[in-house]
Amino acid sequence: MLALGVQGVLTLVRARRAREIGVAGARWIWIEQSPDRAPLHFSAIRLFDVHAVPRSAQARIFVDQRFVLWVNGSRAGSGGQSPGDAMERYEVSSLLRPGRNVIAIVAESARGIGGILFALDTGGRSPAIVSDGSWTIDPSGRRIAEAGPRRAAVLGRPPMYPWGYPRPRS
Repeated sequence: MLALGVQGVLTLVRARRAREIGVAGARWIWIEQSPDRAPLHFSAIRLFDVHAVPRSAQARIFVDQRFVLWVNGSRAGSGGQSPGDAMERYEVSSLLRPGRNVIAIVAESARGIGGILFALDTGGRSPAIVSDGSWTIDPSGRRIAEAGPRRAAVLGRPPMYPWGYPRPRS
């Protein structure tokens, strides 16, 4: 029998838990924090291509504090979470189309700090799209063409906070 040791077992448990909640490979992203922790309102945007629309596409999202999720210009969901809350889940396959697609998350925090954790699962072996450094941030909350793009600040892999992973919604 292979002896993994405590660190090996913890790594396996964390990887399994990440797969269960659909965030394997996802990173916490956010706009760079303002020094005075002033309230923030911004958009996180990700372009991606789809060859064929999948039968099912589940978006899983956790945003500290509030968000609106858009897929190709259609509102897919909204809400807000606090540390320890469950991730929100939305079926978005009807909003996808063959070719270029856009996911936009309009996020805000009254405290000026928070995080976005996102995964789009299309039934493949790994999530199709996850939150990571490839997302573009629009700091003004306006369209990216008006304000100019920036890369998302990557805050780290889950769990990052003392409360651990967001719970899967049952």
